[in-house]
Amino acid sequence: MRVAGQICSATSRALIHQDLAPRVLARLKDRCAQVKACHPLTPERADRAYIGPIISAQQHAKVLAYIQGAQREGATLLCGGGRPVDAPSRGFYLAPTVLTNVEPHMTIWKEEVFGPVLVVKTFETEVQALELANDSSFGLAAAVLSKDEVRAQRVIRGVKAGICWVNCSQPCFCQAPWGGVRKSGMGRDNGELGMESFLEVKQVTRLRDQNLPPLASSAAPLVNCSYALLVSDAHGPGVQQVTTYKSKEPWGWYIPPGFTR
Repeated sequence: MRVAGQICSATSRALIHQDLAPRVLARLKDRCAQVKACHPLTPERADRAYIGPIISAQQHAKVLAYIQGAQREGATLLCGGGRPVDAPSRGFYLAPTVLTNVEPHMTIWKEEVFGPVLVVKTFETEVQALELANDSSFGLAAAVLSKDEVRAQRVIRGVKAGICWVNCSQPCFCQAPWGGVRKSGMGRDNGELGMESFLEVKQVTRLRDQNLPPLASSAAPLVNCSYALLVSDAHGPGVQQVTTYKSKEPWGWYIPPGFTR
């Protein structure tokens, strides 16, 4: 619900164990009812949780269409789904919305809503939870909440997402790489990995054994070669990583200058 759900890393699908679902959903409904709709810059927001407006009339209509479409497909509206009663007269406000009984074939499960909407599905086993979590063409962020630290770490390893949180959600650090998998993008921002897109990599291969036999010779000595990756930026050379390999095939596919087959 943060930023009215208009955030790239919004954890908008919730998988809850079937034994915990009744209690979790009851608390979730109560919590949503406590959220006040107000302008983000007004003093009203200081004393309680608040939700601001959706960015435009077009996006507001799109989010409502997702909610209504999910209900037509069989989902159950637990709370929200319309304009908050305490919303200011101006602004495209939408109450925090929770939909239950959502199935993987539904549009709202498969697509990004980008609004204050949480869709919920229950699971029975850990394997089933992972299958449901990874049943997406997106993969930016995921969170696992559990008292069992070992299980949480095991599940996180199985989740296909570029950013993962354990018993928390949405913390961001400039030192940590940020990016997703599949349709959630390529590459990373922030951290050391985020600098790679600003660097240029040059491969340099150098022949280390100069006294090689002619190609027609039957001799097959070990040949030492090395290649280096020179990572540099616009200001000059940077880190050099050198790897050496050996081969019993002096030339392989490469014909050095001065030799012919």
